[in-house]
Amino acid sequence: MTLIQKFLVCLALIVSAIPVRGAEKNSGLDYFAGFGIRSMPFGAAGYAEAGSNHLLYGDYANPDEVFYGYLRPGVRLTSAISINAADAFLSVYPVSFLGLTFGSAITHRSKDQSGNTDCSLYQCDGDLRTKYAALDLTLGARGYFVVTHLVWTDFWPSGDGEDFYEDGAVLIGRRGYDRTFEQTYTAGKKIPNSMLEDFFIGFGGRRTEAHGTGSFSERISLVGGHRQGAWRWTYAAGVHRSSLQPLAPAFGVAVEWIGREGLALN
Repeated sequence: MTLIQKFLVCLALIVSAIPVRGAEKNSGLDYFAGFGIRSMPFGAAGYAEAGSNHLLYGDYANPDEVFYGYLRPGVRLTSAISINAADAFLSVYPVSFLGLTFGSAITHRSKDQSGNTDCSLYQCDGDLRTKYAALDLTLGARGYFVVTHLVWTDFWPSGDGEDFYEDGAVLIGRRGYDRTFEQTYTAGKKIPNSMLEDFFIGFGGRRTEAHGTGSFSERISLVGGHRQGAWRWTYAAGVHRSSLQPLAPAFGVAVEWIGREGLALN
């Protein structure tokens, strides 16, 4: 996963922890699409995802029930004009608030991202093949929630002559192959609001590090969001730094259209 895709995934995980009035969980097909923009480093992308939900046990129709399990194979497409990615994955939820995801992706970068780093020193274009495993844990009670998202990603760049630039986490990976470990933690509270449906605020942090080079990036943000029918908005403001960039303000916003809900915890 690259570019703003990881940022969008983190925002989606935050929102998934919030109880949503009137959002019915469904077995079978789910699908949604969205668009996001971030300031540090600057980037924007659109994405679409679809999955097939297969209940293993439990009563998902009860809105207060969290003890059910399911499988969800899915695909995701992401485009930022010069950077395009396709993912295929399988999510296994032995219980609705704890999930494991295993996936593979191919990303094509058609030009150097010279605005973010010195591409004369690193490989910024070409293809990136990735395989990843993720663990997601969502806990909540009385409107409060805590979300943990851990991802281990293996990268294989198309060229092996230079260390490569990874634009999602804003770090440098070792030429030929590298592995990153990403940790994202978010906590917050849903606040009743007569004007904004399912309004929430919270704070969170994310750190990603490449094992081969020691290159890293970190982000701490205040987050918020609300929902209007099938549309869901999420926003973040905080600070970002990496081994390539000094500490600086960072902002982001994402809007998502939910065509059909799946079995994800609402």
